[in-house]
Amino acid sequence: MKRFFASAVLGFVSCALSASVFAADFSGSGDWKSNQGGSGTYNISLNVSDQGLDKVITKQVTFGDQAMTVQFTVHHVDDTFFKIVMGGNTVGGGYCWAVEDSTTEKICHFGLKSGGIHVEESLHVTPDSVSSMGSKWDAANHLKIVWKDHLSLVNSDDAN
Repeated sequence: MKRFFASAVLGFVSCALSASVFAADFSGSGDWKSNQGGSGTYNISLNVSDQGLDKVITKQVTFGDQAMTVQFTVHHVDDTFFKIVMGGNTVGGGYCWAVEDSTTEKICHFGLKSGGIHVEESLHVTPDSVSSMGSKWDAANHLKIVWKDHLSLVNSDDAN
């Protein structure tokens, strides 16, 4: 499960919050299942803080009595593309597009690789929520995990 947490923690927010233009706190829950028969639910809380155009993400995922906290930076490349940086190293990247006829909603996608683990995720981002669906493939263990979750805005430093 710990490897699932690490993937989900990175996965969920990477592009969602690159689309956010303000510091904020979100919380929510999700469901996961694996190709090896496992399944369950989890809770998420996360904080987004501004670092210029970049966002520093601190996220905690709790599954039963297990919890994992991860911090990383979503590095702004331009209005569409971003990089995911951990410990000074780029581990992935992605993009966001505005939803047609909307100035506040975005659809985002990203991928990252670390060792034999590959993560992909797609997100729907609104001013007060983020919904996502993603997958992780661990080639060494022939393990595929999929998840979906929804987070709601709890607190924001948005000046609007």
